[in-house]
Amino acid sequence: MQWCSRPLAQDLKRGLLAALASGVLCALLLYPYDLWFLGPVALVPLLVALRRTVTLRAAAYLALLWGWSFAALALPWLWSIFSTGALGACVLIALPWALFGLAYRTLSPRLPALAG
Repeated sequence: MQWCSRPLAQDLKRGLLAALASGVLCALLLYPYDLWFLGPVALVPLLVALRRTVTLRAAAYLALLWGWSFAALALPWLWSIFSTGALGACVLIALPWALFGLAYRTLSPRLPALAG
């Protein structure tokens, strides 16, 4: 697995919708929606998309997108305080999730029993 072994667009195209859907599902778990029963399946689309990526960069971008969509929906007070600056705040909140994407993509082939 290399940093960029094939076009990044091919990896991102497949996982974009899955990362967004997973971020929305995770945000729906919290108040005011309280759809807690979605908890067991909320991260599944993201984890499947991360496993299917070939490049580490695509995994980082998908996890960053997940973190951004989750923060944008789960933290509505950001929008009232920062208005359009909330977009950047959500990116800052999502940065640790990009590291998670890199770590998960790197370690998941080595831990087949835990990764599915």
